[in-house]
Parts: sequence; C-alpha cells; structure tokens
Amino acid sequence: CEIALKSKCTAVLNVNYRLAPEYPFPAAPKDIFESLRYVVKRLGVEKERVVMMGDSAGASLCVSTLLKVKKRAASCNEDLMPGGCALLSPVFSLLPCSFASPSSSSSSSSSSSS
Repeated sequence: CEIALKSKCTAVLNVNYRLAPEYPFPAAPKDIFESLRYVVKRLGVEKERVVMMGDSAGASLCVSTLLKVKKRAASCNEDLMPGGCALLSPVFSLLPCSFASPSSSSSSSSSSSS
C-alpha cells in the first residue's frame, strides 16, 4: 500500500480470492481476472492507471492474469492490460516446458555423462 500512496494512487483494491482446497483451480485466477475486469469495466478506472501487485502465490496469480488478458485481447478484442505490475517473490518458471518424465530425463543425462 505504501507504493500505491507514493505513486498518488487514488484507490487500492485487495482481492480476497478463493483458496484451494475448498475452491479448486481455476477459482483463484478466475477471481483475479474478474476483479480486474470489474475495476476497469464497472468502476470505470482507466486500465493504464491500474497496477496489479502480488506476493508469492499472489504474484503468480498476477502473471497468470496478465497472460489471460493478453490472450483475450487478441481473441476477444477485450483489452484490460493494466498499466503495471509489481511482483514480489513470484513462484513460476521461466524455463521452457518439458513433458519428459523425471525417469527418462535422468536416464538420458546419466547416459550422456558416461
């Protein structure tokens, strides 16, 4: 909140998203996306003035929301891309996805090292 105050932010919205296991995936990312949509579409806040912020799992939810916003902008012509995003200790990988099983990747690395 201190960051928001220093940037002369007019409002701070804390999203109390649904948590697993009571509410399984994709409840939390859906809540974050719908909250962003509500702020921009219903409250009329200019999307450029919106800054998303999250810590740990909340930061990861921000990233997943930004990816969804980008995808929807292309496919649904609905641009909700916020003006910024602050991520504190996000939990995600920047490495390319690999669908190899752990046993196959360990056997290939052991054979290549001999």
